Amino acid sequence: MVDVSATLALLFDSAGNPESLAATERDITARRRAEDETRMLNARLEQRVAERAAELQHSEEQIRAILDATADAVVTIDILGRIATFNRAAERIFGYAASEVIGENVTMLIPPRSGLAVTLQSHGGAFLCLASHRPQPRISGRRKDGSIFPIQLSVNSVEGRDLFVALPAT
Repeated sequence: MVDVSATLALLFDSAGNPESLAATERDITARRRAEDETRMLNARLEQRVAERAAELQHSEEQIRAILDATADAVVTIDILGRIATFNRAAERIFGYAASEVIGENVTMLIPPRSGLAVTLQSHGGAFLCLASHRPQPRISGRRKDGSIFPIQLSVNSVEGRDLFVALPAT
């Protein structure tokens, strides 16, 4: 048994009456099998992507739960100085919900008079490289209500990523 593509054409005589049919058939078995195999491979790929997405979501939820269970404030910052994560302890210290600060520049948590804020604003992520692996002396932090409070800031780079972990402590 083979798959075929058929084309029929009605032929007319000189008086315009139907006279005969012209037919062409093409064996499309190989094309049909290739289409079926492509559909099967796409279904497998979609299944693998869905499984991987579920694994990644589980992993992200697990990391989020660990960060939120941590007693210390943890703020991750990208190379441009934008806040990537903000755990519950950081929410308590600064008064912001994570949703209010994610994607914002970290300078929103540091008052303009702080030498650190000037360095961050002037050099973007450059400060973060310089501050890595050594706690900064007491500087000032700024809460959502605008109040200023002393913090000690430790910043560490995440190896192999353009990401930094800031650990503000009061």
